[in-house]
Amino acid sequence: MRKFGNLKIPYGFLTNMRRLPKYLFFALPLFILTSGCENKPPPALSIASVRWVTYKNERVGYTLQYPVAYTLQTSQTGRDILFRHNGFPAMAINYTTKGEANERGLWADHKAAGEIKLAGQSGKQYIYNHYDGPFYMRTVSYVIELDSKFLALEFRTQNENADSLQQHILESFTLSR
Repeated sequence: MRKFGNLKIPYGFLTNMRRLPKYLFFALPLFILTSGCENKPPPALSIASVRWVTYKNERVGYTLQYPVAYTLQTSQTGRDILFRHNGFPAMAINYTTKGEANERGLWADHKAAGEIKLAGQSGKQYIYNHYDGPFYMRTVSYVIELDSKFLALEFRTQNENADSLQQHILESFTLSR
């Protein structure tokens, strides 16, 4: 034991500190800096300049219009779809059970913010932070029950109220069953 004033340091302590991986000293501050960072969407498209296309999901049974500037990414099951704008996941449609939604960190584990109508059906709106690793995205979900599962139209946005683009998408959403 070495003494530095009243401080006692065991032999080998400083030697063992030097053996810590060097990347730890870089990784720890990086982790602290990125924990809970918000992933912000790109600027919204101007509704006046948007060209619309129609998407139809025959497996689940819905149709909606979306901006041609969005790219689509369909899940392997064909039930869920992600719409990206400049690489950012701007909108998602998920058809899940409540348990699946909870496991995936979706709306199910949050308190409803209010009542909504989607495709003429009553449902609930959820406003929450959707985490993907250390990053999160503000998410507004419009959820209805469909065939003993839940259909959620989700916008990854900083607005709690639908902007004109999102409103157009909501109004174009129809069930085809």
